[in-house]
Amino acid sequence: LCTIFSRLLESSGDFSVHTSVSARDALTYLNENKADAIISDYSMPEMNGIEFLQVIRKRYPMVPFIILTGDDSKEIAINALNSGADFYQNKSERIDIQILDIAHKIRSLTSQRDAERALRRKDAILEAISLAADQFLKEKTLNVDSRIILGRLGAAAEAEEVCLFAIHDSVSTGSAIYEMSASWSRTGGTVSFSPSGWPEWWHQHLDTNAFFSGNSEDADDADRQFYELHAIGSILILPIMVNESRSGYLIFINRRKDVRRSSIEIQTLRMAAEIIGSARYRKHIEEFYKGPVEEAILGVFLLCGKYFRYVNPRICALFGYQRDELLKMDDPVSIIRVGEQQYFRDHIRNLLEGREIPHHFECTAIRRDGREIYLDMYLTVIRCQGIKCIAGNVIDVTERRMIQQ
Repeated sequence: LCTIFSRLLESSGDFSVHTSVSARDALTYLNENKADAIISDYSMPEMNGIEFLQVIRKRYPMVPFIILTGDDSKEIAINALNSGADFYQNKSERIDIQILDIAHKIRSLTSQRDAERALRRKDAILEAISLAADQFLKEKTLNVDSRIILGRLGAAAEAEEVCLFAIHDSVSTGSAIYEMSASWSRTGGTVSFSPSGWPEWWHQHLDTNAFFSGNSEDADDADRQFYELHAIGSILILPIMVNESRSGYLIFINRRKDVRRSSIEIQTLRMAAEIIGSARYRKHIEEFYKGPVEEAILGVFLLCGKYFRYVNPRICALFGYQRDELLKMDDPVSIIRVGEQQYFRDHIRNLLEGREIPHHFECTAIRRDGREIYLDMYLTVIRCQGIKCIAGNVIDVTERRMIQQ
């Protein structure tokens, strides 16, 4: 009967079936192999179907389980369902009809399980992304061990390897050079992989698409050689964009061929790539300003949204704050005297909306120690990663104002 079930299920073209002569034989097989669903007889030597089910539920709680029996016993049926069976069926004389029913149940159960697993992965990925955002963005520092971030993302996405690449242009040839910035492996090994060896059409695809998702089972002969060479079963490639230019890739690799990511998982993982892109842009901006702007005698700041993106040492000295304190400040406009804050906010909004042109103006600010200072300020609009931001120059004119008074 087991052989007949196997042949009829495989004849549909949707299933590959492995048969075991006992529950213990099946458990040995499952130690090294993955099953999408299990169909078990109730009457078996050494361990009956319900005892087998109870072991399966402890080891593989998400695997759909269907139990068959020739004994029309309500007690067995109740015990099976209470033990975690997804379906319980009596054996039928019309095996062909029963196979059709079982095949339908397997498809339904595996689809439901895959959807539930995708949702759990999405929630886990969102949690990992939240932690990454805390590290990369909220803390206003890039001194983060990227391997920790990749490890959290990899574990949440159930990937076996995650790698982060940066793209540089060769000075001599102008061609792209790929540098691995960080990598993580579930086994702790090293990742030997580079975009330079990808099939050419992958690069072409990524030129016009937001991601590339591939599987060795779906690949043609030429691509399959690449998958086999690197022992890759499935791969997800997400471009990292910095200021509307591609600066690298975030790559998720699985050795298994049966890993297929849902669209909601891919969209969630794209958020991780966007956060890394934002962090890289911050680093780029900070490095750009480190030279003459860091040493400037006038204060320079970059205001994006509600937060300072950058402040130079002179700004810190003017207001009496540490740089980290200013970067973490919830409302930078709060350092302007209360009666002048609305003008300041209106001026920023009008600049961003193009209703005013940049010009010098004076305002009064409150230092951390409570002392008032008079400032000459000039604000203008620049773009940071495609977003309009305010760049400001500040000069302390307190002494001049006091002389005038």
